[in-house]
Amino acid sequence: MSQKPFIDAHQHVWKYSEREYSWITPDITDLLGHDYVQEQVNPSIAKFGITGTVYVQAADTYDDTFYMLHSASKNPQIAGIVGWVPLDRTEESIAALNLFTKNSIFKGVRNLTHDYGNPKYESDDAWILREPVLATLGEVAARNLSFDYVAIKPEHTRNVATIAKRHPNLTIIIDHFAKPDIKGGQWEDWLVEMQRAAEFPNVYTKFSGLNVLSDWQKWTIEDWRPYVMAMKESFGTSRMMMGSDWPFSSMANDYDTVWNAQLELIKDFSEEEIDDLKYKTAIKAYRL
Repeated sequence: MSQKPFIDAHQHVWKYSEREYSWITPDITDLLGHDYVQEQVNPSIAKFGITGTVYVQAADTYDDTFYMLHSASKNPQIAGIVGWVPLDRTEESIAALNLFTKNSIFKGVRNLTHDYGNPKYESDDAWILREPVLATLGEVAARNLSFDYVAIKPEHTRNVATIAKRHPNLTIIIDHFAKPDIKGGQWEDWLVEMQRAAEFPNVYTKFSGLNVLSDWQKWTIEDWRPYVMAMKESFGTSRMMMGSDWPFSSMANDYDTVWNAQLELIKDFSEEEIDDLKYKTAIKAYRL
């Protein structure tokens, strides 16, 4: 019997020694201010039977995207890349997309739109709805690419409906369940906006990165279960996928711990639901 695919739908690599990552601020330099390269996790990937990985951008720079392309060229299990183009500069984005899509591994785009402390976003929670940005997202949709969206509060998630209505053919993927504050018990305001986003069939979400949203020292999968089950009810597993969020997740736990926990949580799901989470949704959403 042939092995089923297993996709890590959200992983990063970065070269801190060579490139700029604006969000690696002095308070987390000791945790994340290092080089994280694919070779560090390849043994674990083999152990879990992961057959493909989706790289997701870690900086609002072409530099970061080119490093992902370089790493993917050396690691054949990399199945897709979600890179960066300047969403608010439509003409430049078109040129960049035309270049990047010459490589079939380029599957989508993302900007660090949660980093509103960065002056480029002018502390505007609705930056993503600015007209040049929406125009660029139309170009993304026209090229059959996806859009990963980073939201860290309900005001960000609220924007999804506008994008989904404007571009019904754009696959929108909300990363990390829009980062609910699990440790602080955030629920109602987070859930309402995620349920609204889920009403649009072109919106997906990722079961990933929950360990760093929890109590780093003493979380258990029971802390995550209400959030996972609420998203399963809202999106259905056909619009949910799983990722490691490595190395961001390594602030709290290693790659193996995160995957063991996520797989343990879904073990009582039906075989079809597990297949969705492990590979079917990612293959569909990213056109792998």
